[in-house]
Amino acid sequence: MFNLYYNTDKITSKCNWVMNSLLKGWPDAQLATERKYLGEPAAFWGFIQNNWHIIKQHQEEEVDWYFWDMPYYGRWSRLAEALIPTKDFYWRATRNGIHETKIVARPDDRFAAWNLKIEPWRKKGESILVASSSDTMTRWATGMSVDDWEQHTISYLKKYTKRPIVIRRKPRAEGTSGPDAAKLAKIKDFKYILDDVFAVVTTVSMCMVESLIKGVPSFCSPYSAAKQVSRTDLSLIETPLYPDREPWFNHIAYCQFTHNEIESGVAYKCLNKKK
Repeated sequence: MFNLYYNTDKITSKCNWVMNSLLKGWPDAQLATERKYLGEPAAFWGFIQNNWHIIKQHQEEEVDWYFWDMPYYGRWSRLAEALIPTKDFYWRATRNGIHETKIVARPDDRFAAWNLKIEPWRKKGESILVASSSDTMTRWATGMSVDDWEQHTISYLKKYTKRPIVIRRKPRAEGTSGPDAAKLAKIKDFKYILDDVFAVVTTVSMCMVESLIKGVPSFCSPYSAAKQVSRTDLSLIETPLYPDREPWFNHIAYCQFTHNEIESGVAYKCLNKKK
């Protein structure tokens, strides 16, 4: 069987929207009878409740687990939904990780549907932008709190560059995060602070997608989806990687799905494609 770990603290949570779709579109899917390790493949939404500990047990026992969270592009927005109730949106998923860190060769059809232009690489920026992930994601990727990671990262960067370092924390406001929170808190949108940035440094933040679309090179954790198009060694901060990004964008477009695609089995087929 395939166990779905619902958000039992908040039944109306968007986490459970995905679980409801999985119940319809994933072979042998069922609600997890208890919030503990059950010895079978399973799906989780983020690190809510005790997901972290159950996922760790799946890793230890080498049992497949699927991690669902906000997408790389086209995320659900409370503000957008209020304006356009029929607007479609995506949810990302990875098998046995929080992000897929290897590029799988994919067609360009799904990325083309995003209608985004990959901008040329920028090589004349001045500052280093340190953009932290959430505290939970930072702990998963580094074993450090977000405060400790920031301090460690800035101290380390100063050994290898004299560029100004700017800190950007994940926006949070009124019970939400990301772009919606930035608007509510009247914080400048991430894409508008990249104009004079030489490189972006993060752990596993989704801001890497915006950075790479805009042509700003990135440094990230080995657990990041951007691993294959970024450097992971901060001592090389003055010599960023400038790879071909199109295969990567084609790939991540196949790592996120609409509710209809989850319910119809499209997500299952994509996520279980032999690599």
